[in-house]
Amino acid sequence: SLSLSGVLVYWVGPPEAHRMVPRKIQRATRCFFMAKKYRILAGGPTRERESDLYQLHKRGLEAQRDDRFNVQLTHEEVRPPESDGPRWTLDKIDAVARVRQSFMNEAHPLHNRFDGLFMVDSDVIVGAGVLERMWAVNAAVVYGVFWTQWPGFSAELPQVWDTHPYGFYTDALKEMLLAKNEVREYPVFGGGACTLIRGRGFDSHYHPLLDGLRYADGMWKGEDRTYCLGLEARSIRQVAITGLPILHLYDESQQTPAALAEARELIGLEKNGTDSEL
Repeated sequence: SLSLSGVLVYWVGPPEAHRMVPRKIQRATRCFFMAKKYRILAGGPTRERESDLYQLHKRGLEAQRDDRFNVQLTHEEVRPPESDGPRWTLDKIDAVARVRQSFMNEAHPLHNRFDGLFMVDSDVIVGAGVLERMWAVNAAVVYGVFWTQWPGFSAELPQVWDTHPYGFYTDALKEMLLAKNEVREYPVFGGGACTLIRGRGFDSHYHPLLDGLRYADGMWKGEDRTYCLGLEARSIRQVAITGLPILHLYDESQQTPAALAEARELIGLEKNGTDSEL
């Protein structure tokens, strides 16, 4: 008898052929398990569906489909109440948190419909192969790192952190900056906007927001903090991976013709070509 990947195989046949069969069975067994196709729900909250940026974002998610990943797209339009106050009010955060949670509920393993959730904000464009590389990371929650120069900052910063609500107490940020274009993995305690969730990653939640954070100052009230603190409290591993083809065009000032051309190249469209959907 021979045990392969949990399957007990008994051989009955001529003794002279016995030595050859196990090797063939091993090859067939490897092919069987390698052929598994993962079902992924991919998408995120969006403010609109008509812009060039959204179409590029959508094309980037479609580019993740291959022999291993059956990617189903989902997006929900979110138009939070407008106000004259800060960009992110509690009402806006709560609206986005509800949408993120609805994606979590739809992709939850309990329903046996999907193997994972690839939640990507609509102002983020991912190149081919991003999902495959993130899937290879040994963690329930994986963040694909991109770099953004936020208003008021002189340098580009990643959308991950290892101290709340946003900061670094280790040398991770320095290491990321020195090797930002290299594919490297870093344990972190938070992130968002380009997130792969599997397994125990569904044990936390985005909504309802934690009561102790709803009226906290600044970034504490963000829905990503509710989710990431829930992960940390449950000792669920979070990993950030750098060096992948991911582009973030945060606002209209960054969505220049040159930046949109870079996004087209990222997803494999001709830089100066035309496309019926773009």
